Amino acid sequence: LAYTFQIVGQKYTESTVASIIMCLESVFGVLCSAVMLQKMLTLNEIIGCIIMFTAIILSQFSDKIEAKIRKKA
Repeated sequence: LAYTFQIVGQKYTESTVASIIMCLESVFGVLCSAVMLQKMLTLNEIIGCIIMFTAIILSQFSDKIEAKIRKKA
């Protein structure tokens, strides 16, 4: 059922947004377990989530960031 919703949702979103959501699935899973199941995150888990989130966002928007930097230079 969840995969069906995922496929239907991807049809109505931009490819970039869908890609970011799919890449962040593991981060959302950890955060949801912390909120819903009241699981305490270890320092390593928190650092891992931050690193993954930052890397995914940078990889998705690296072209746009690079273009803005070139315009300013």
